[in-house]
Amino acid sequence: MNIAIKQALQSAVSHKAVCQVKLKKEPGSRHLHPYGLLKNPGGKHMLICWQDSGHSKSGKMPNFRTLPVDEVAALEITDQNFDFSEKFNPSHKMYKGWEFHL
Repeated sequence: MNIAIKQALQSAVSHKAVCQVKLKKEPGSRHLHPYGLLKNPGGKHMLICWQDSGHSKSGKMPNFRTLPVDEVAALEITDQNFDFSEKFNPSHKMYKGWEFHL
């Protein structure tokens, strides 16, 4: 995993900073609210986030997303902040292996 990307995401999470993220092989970027980073049972680092606009394979937005950190091709941390969603439950059984989160 790219350590610089991980550190930038950790900073964005702690500051509740909105991000623009472009994943490899995708034509456009995603507008995200990063909530945390975890390691899934397969050992992959995943970004847990709220996506409100931008590229989406499913087209269902806004919605929570789980994105592979190793697929991040570009990351821009904006000077905008987001409000914590009460829908986010870091204790939910689907979120195991947290490295950091809100």
